[in-house]
Amino acid sequence: MKKIVRFGTFSLAFLLAVSVAADNKREKVIHLFQINGVMDSIDQNALLGIEEMKHSNPSLPEEFWKSPKYLESINWWKRAFLDEQVKSAMSNISDEELDQIVALLSTENGQKLVEVNKRMGPVYNVANAKVLREFSERFSKLVREWTLTSD
Repeated sequence: MKKIVRFGTFSLAFLLAVSVAADNKREKVIHLFQINGVMDSIDQNALLGIEEMKHSNPSLPEEFWKSPKYLESINWWKRAFLDEQVKSAMSNISDEELDQIVALLSTENGQKLVEVNKRMGPVYNVANAKVLREFSERFSKLVREWTLTSD
């Protein structure tokens, strides 16, 4: 019986240690995302997405875009996007690499890199949104043409 209790206690301690380590790594990744502008980029991409949705759905009234259900769906997207980015980083960047990257970005040259990335991130996001909108319009036209010729 004592062996079972010891094993159970050891297992619980191990699981708690693993959980704490994962939480610590998640916090490190989020800290990195705050430093390097990923968090800002998520917010900006949400705004660009809203603009694109409004463009694609011009018949929807302004009340729709301000409705609690719609706003909650945008907040869900931002949380889900962040969670996926964090999971990807956690499984592909070691703790040591995270520490090294944060240390690098804390240097003068690292700060310059962060500054340039934060300044250029919105520019790249707008350019990407523009190309995606154009592609969406081309795709819609292609589908309409396909539908007309396939009947």
